[in-house]
Amino acid sequence: MDVRRRWYDDGAEHRHAARYLSVDPSRLGLSFKLDKALEGIRYYGRGPRENYIDRKTGSFMGLYDSTVTEQYEDYVRPQDNGYKCDVRWAAFTASDGKGVKFSASEPLFLQALHYGAEDLEFARHRRQQQRFRVPLQKREEVMLNLDIRQLGLGGGSCGPAPMAKYIFPVQKETWTLKMEPYARPAVPAPAAVCEKTEKGVRLVRNGAVVWNLDIDTPEGKPALHPLTLPSGRTLTDFHPADHFWHLGFWFSFKYLNGVNYWEPTDIKGRGTKAAGETRVTKRRIDCQGAAADVMLDIDYLPRGSNVVELSERRTLSFSAPDAQGGYKIDIEHVFTAWRDVTIERTPPFKDKKGNWQRGYTGWTLRIPKTLAEEFDVFGSDGRETPRGICGEEGQFVDFVSRANGEGVKFSVKASPGGSTRYYIWADKRSVNPSPVFLSPITIKAGETLRLAYELDVHGDARMQ
Repeated sequence: MDVRRRWYDDGAEHRHAARYLSVDPSRLGLSFKLDKALEGIRYYGRGPRENYIDRKTGSFMGLYDSTVTEQYEDYVRPQDNGYKCDVRWAAFTASDGKGVKFSASEPLFLQALHYGAEDLEFARHRRQQQRFRVPLQKREEVMLNLDIRQLGLGGGSCGPAPMAKYIFPVQKETWTLKMEPYARPAVPAPAAVCEKTEKGVRLVRNGAVVWNLDIDTPEGKPALHPLTLPSGRTLTDFHPADHFWHLGFWFSFKYLNGVNYWEPTDIKGRGTKAAGETRVTKRRIDCQGAAADVMLDIDYLPRGSNVVELSERRTLSFSAPDAQGGYKIDIEHVFTAWRDVTIERTPPFKDKKGNWQRGYTGWTLRIPKTLAEEFDVFGSDGRETPRGICGEEGQFVDFVSRANGEGVKFSVKASPGGSTRYYIWADKRSVNPSPVFLSPITIKAGETLRLAYELDVHGDARMQ
């Protein structure tokens, strides 16, 4: 291949490339390795999902915003993926909105991943065991392919080769690629808007954070903090002194097959890693004004092992704030066991004061002490004390401020057998709807378990 470069005063670079083809290739173009900071993507082409020259009629031309991480398609067997067709231009930006823009003398095929072709090629099922897989190792840098020719997919892996019109001929190819500095256009922000962050997504209203989801945490567990009430007060207690491994509003198993996923192994040294590893393998974030939808794929495995025991598809839907400033978070989990998995807890017992202790697993909401003292608590069965609610079957628990009626209602929408027992501290600083309070749950290999919840952060409940 002959590549000629020409630089211009405005910082743009033109690459003029020519190549004589002597074999039937699968693609023809240029490859780049971009800095890890250039995670944001904005492009004009076909989207939003992956598409190829013979798989693109359902993908429409438009201006799309995404991230490099979101480009990866997690197939059962790792393979080439994530291409976008008919791309007129593509820009890669850092968190400050600045980066680099690519365009060419003809439409491009674009692929940007945190994996190289060799990473995908050599990732395989382990010893041909269908339920045991070796996770890909994600690169920090961006592996970028910008192609002018692409071989159709056809059905070569399980059917016919591509049609003749999707096989590009052996001939001399010449094209020009332009690289130039890029700055994302500034857009006036509305009063409340969801925005992606380096770690996840958040809602900002009039310059203040309403809620924040960090997907990437030192513990490996996605966590919501802060969650704020309509008045602006913080609802969540993050890394409290009494249990520094508590993460505001977060999901964690206590034990899977006897392995502890809850506390870090090094409590004395304030460590972050538990014996069981929670590993986010895929994410998709869709912001629509002041609302957002988040999809996460998560694997659970003993730390130091590459054998995944349990996988999860988690979806979180955040509503736009209502007239009082309240909002809802609807959460659904679908767990799939790759081998028999038992979800366990420390068996519950009553202390000398008659309060239940232990029995927790799953979602926990930690509430700051001063706010908990202000809350009255109401259970779905009419009980109005933590002692009356804890350990009893219920569909929701509502915390309501005696000062202004605002608060949070924590509801269970789906659970094994339709029954959940709430574990709630006597001082109201922690609440956990535990699906295993009464007894452990075993998911057989190949079977699934579904859980669903709703967190309703509301305004004055006395007006409803």
